[in-house]
Amino acid sequence: MNQRAFISQIGAVLSGATAHRIASLVATLFAAQLLSTAAFGQLLATLALLQLTAIVFDLGLEIWLLKQTQPEAHFGNVLILRVGIGASWLGLMYGAASWLASDLYPPSLVLLAASFIWGEGILQTYLAFFKSQLQNQSTLRVSLVTAISTIAGIGALFLLDTVTSHQILIARLLPVGLGVGLAIWINRNAPLHIDLQQLPQLVRSCPPYALSVLLAVAYTYADITIVANLSGLEAAGHYGLATRVLTALFLLPHSIYSVFVPLLSKSQAALGQWRRRNYSIQAVVGLGLTLSTLLLLWIGGPYVPAKYSVAAQLLGWLSLILVARGISFAAAALLVAGGWQSQRVGVQAVIACINIAATVWAATTGTLIIVGIVYVLSEFGLATGYYLLENRHWKNSTLPAG
Repeated sequence: MNQRAFISQIGAVLSGATAHRIASLVATLFAAQLLSTAAFGQLLATLALLQLTAIVFDLGLEIWLLKQTQPEAHFGNVLILRVGIGASWLGLMYGAASWLASDLYPPSLVLLAASFIWGEGILQTYLAFFKSQLQNQSTLRVSLVTAISTIAGIGALFLLDTVTSHQILIARLLPVGLGVGLAIWINRNAPLHIDLQQLPQLVRSCPPYALSVLLAVAYTYADITIVANLSGLEAAGHYGLATRVLTALFLLPHSIYSVFVPLLSKSQAALGQWRRRNYSIQAVVGLGLTLSTLLLLWIGGPYVPAKYSVAAQLLGWLSLILVARGISFAAAALLVAGGWQSQRVGVQAVIACINIAATVWAATTGTLIIVGIVYVLSEFGLATGYYLLENRHWKNSTLPAG
């Protein structure tokens, strides 16, 4: 792929990801405005708890699909697994809802949140398929339709006198269904290859990717669950808002990662050609995002609603994570493309365990700022571990530097 084509692919992925992240960010900010801090914290805590269990139908299939040189031959089986296992997970969540602490996780809210997460998972499977084939115009079209309808749906809630968390989830769920329908229509003429005999082999190839996703989800969502249970729903509202805004800022490095993985997976020569540029681009992007966030907080700080001033202060600390994420995404793309995913999981496991233990300690004995600093240190530890692992493999290779 030449530089012009690469920039074109980045542009399409970035535009689609930008639309998705902006819609998610707007939905989060609107929800924070429409709900009380405690109700908003409850909504985020419920979503976080369910995300921690959703790995049973995720299986890391999106990462696995991005790495395939012939993704069209595997997409049918990936979709069957995502839909089938996801439906079973949804049934289990319906059954388990009544067993959870109803003051933290109301059963009716759990049911809606589980439906949203399942639908979002199916949508992301289609988007991963489009990315794996570098059909990023399709990714862009689906993302734009979903984003516009999400913002319109959440915005319409301001017309109501009172708004509940249930209504917010419904306003998020309907656009996801629309996006899935559009993705199916776009892919309607492509043959859907389904080979049930290959499913066991596909499942056996997933554990390194599934474990990687599980660990990533653990230190992304475990902290909000811990804060909700140990520090209360209001604290979860503050912490959840800051981390959701931060997650929206991951869109640029993640978009670059989404293009680099299939690009680097095409051949070993591509690893040598693009390695240095991969790190350079992501490092500059991460630093730029951190400085931009700090500047915007400095300028816009006086205009932040008083009830979320703690969240704004916390976001200032968390913005340092953007530097670490740039390095992590760069190293992760090389590790996945180079076939070293199973070793990447080892680094994640160590960091995830340390992060969870430290977050429990911080939520019990410290302030939200201390919890945030634990998150920052964990991300820098992950970036360092990824880079050292990738660099060790690189030194042992015979590929020319690029």
